[in-house]
Amino acid sequence: MEERYTSSTMASSLTDRPSRCQSNSSLSLPSPSPSPSTVNEIEFEIKRQDTSKSCGADGLQIRYPKALVECPAFMRAVCHLYTRCLVSGKMPFSWNETEIHLLIKDTAKPRDTERLRPITFIYMFRKVFERLLLSRCEHNG
Repeated sequence: MEERYTSSTMASSLTDRPSRCQSNSSLSLPSPSPSPSTVNEIEFEIKRQDTSKSCGADGLQIRYPKALVECPAFMRAVCHLYTRCLVSGKMPFSWNETEIHLLIKDTAKPRDTERLRPITFIYMFRKVFERLLLSRCEHNG
């Protein structure tokens, strides 16, 4: 059994309305200017994602980008998106939306907060982007 809660971080003002981007204070970028992600880095990260995991808050399962990874137009678009995020220090506004699901650890025991385990679903493209940043930090630091 699971309960569903939706959480969203709202910006008080958006300066870049057409691209739906906002400043994200939790995004820490290296100085002075980060190098853009390469198509090969993105392809590697998409391919290593676990297909048995649930879809993200966007409803998109990783198997769809995995199927499109051989499409040059798709990979260029994703590379452009990630490069824009890195260079501008902004992420799409919708990437801040998450879904928190509470799962019962043991259904045989009475239900209380001690027996619930939360899991958070984030947007699939954000997950890949965060993994790219993490691998850079691990490689450089």
